[in-house]
Amino acid sequence: MALTIFRLETLPVPLEIALGLLPPMDPELLGLALQAVVREKRPTPTLVRDAIIGCLQAGDEPTEKETWHWELWAALLDAYVASSTYKDALETLMEFVQIVKTTKAEALENDQCWPDERQGLITSMYTKLVKFWISCSTTVPSNLPEGAKVPPRIRREGSIVPTHLFMDLVLVLSPGRSDDGLSKVQLSRDFLVHYINAERIAGNVDTAMRGWEKLSGQTYEETLAGQQPPSELDDKSWFTVPWRL
Repeated sequence: MALTIFRLETLPVPLEIALGLLPPMDPELLGLALQAVVREKRPTPTLVRDAIIGCLQAGDEPTEKETWHWELWAALLDAYVASSTYKDALETLMEFVQIVKTTKAEALENDQCWPDERQGLITSMYTKLVKFWISCSTTVPSNLPEGAKVPPRIRREGSIVPTHLFMDLVLVLSPGRSDDGLSKVQLSRDFLVHYINAERIAGNVDTAMRGWEKLSGQTYEETLAGQQPPSELDDKSWFTVPWRL
């Protein structure tokens, strides 16, 4: 079954037919399979959404988006990114985040741990959108494959999109305010690197420099002078960021 899922993207048949040939699968596995399909075949977001609903119905699972497994949301966001529709990708992320915030409120109300084991997935969703924003904000690549869709151009100078995405992720992952008014939030290296680059592209140089200093342990000037960041950062994937809420 696992081999069938991970070879799904190579089938020379339409997505809805390929998925229809498979027995009902766990929604999480379905989400992972669809993400593989999106990477290889780049189906339209509408086709991905229809495939999600069709497969959930075949497995007698609820189809309301509020009940979707979060891997399915990741697949839908991937489809919008692959189709270069920034506005819809942003709206999809915000729709997903509302569900996450509801889950967070319920967890905190019941004294449960937050963020839970899905922190990595939540962070990866924001990372995808930051990277997409960067691709929309730069010049058209000279080596763009023939027939490939050109990413949309959007205003970048003075944009507050990177800052808003950073703040929103901090608020989503924050477990709450501590006695000193600070909330310690863990952010991935991957997200922070792309966020800092996005702030630089937006012209928010001071913000980018402060972010780099926190991430690397040295000033931007020291990095430009050729100094190496502390070696212990090489294997560090997550960084704890104190943030005053």
